[in-house]
Amino acid sequence: LIRLFKLLRVAKAPRLLANIQVIATMSYKQKCVWKYLLVLCSMLHLMACAIRMAHDFQRGTKTHYETNSYLRWRVLESRRSSFRGNGALYVDSLDWAVSVMLGNSAYRTTAEGIISILGNLFGVMFVAFLFGDLTNILCNLDPAANEFKQTVDNLNRFAYEQQFPKEVRSALHEYLQQSEGLFRSKFHHSLLNQLS
Repeated sequence: LIRLFKLLRVAKAPRLLANIQVIATMSYKQKCVWKYLLVLCSMLHLMACAIRMAHDFQRGTKTHYETNSYLRWRVLESRRSSFRGNGALYVDSLDWAVSVMLGNSAYRTTAEGIISILGNLFGVMFVAFLFGDLTNILCNLDPAANEFKQTVDNLNRFAYEQQFPKEVRSALHEYLQQSEGLFRSKFHHSLLNQLS
């Protein structure tokens, strides 16, 4: 019971993360990648532990070989191996967790089925958030270039709507192509103004 009070240290996690963000000079892109890598490893570990607990629950007082769990099937029939120790079982459990997070449903008992379904749902949500954040990072990789491209598109649309002659459109487009460095310089100048 006293050990459970040690779990209260988790309440300090937001403060620790805030301090790390002040000290760390990583870009938000790198932080995002590390965050998802940490979440992925944590989820895989928890799911591997969950399938192992379901195996042990199914086994009860029997030996590993007398159960009908997925891990027994995986070790004995699929890999044609034996229960060599906890390390080998953990690797099999991690393999199960990865396949479940990728959408494969693998179970032989009801408890494993529930864990497999929850793993499928968490995997889908994780991949959706990961792709959303990665897309956001890639789209906003270079804000100065994005602003320049948006300006070029706006000018093209404006010139088309106002029916500018082709020579004028070409001259404006050529001017903008030559002024891309100016956009980057203005972007950096506005960034410095925000800091002052």
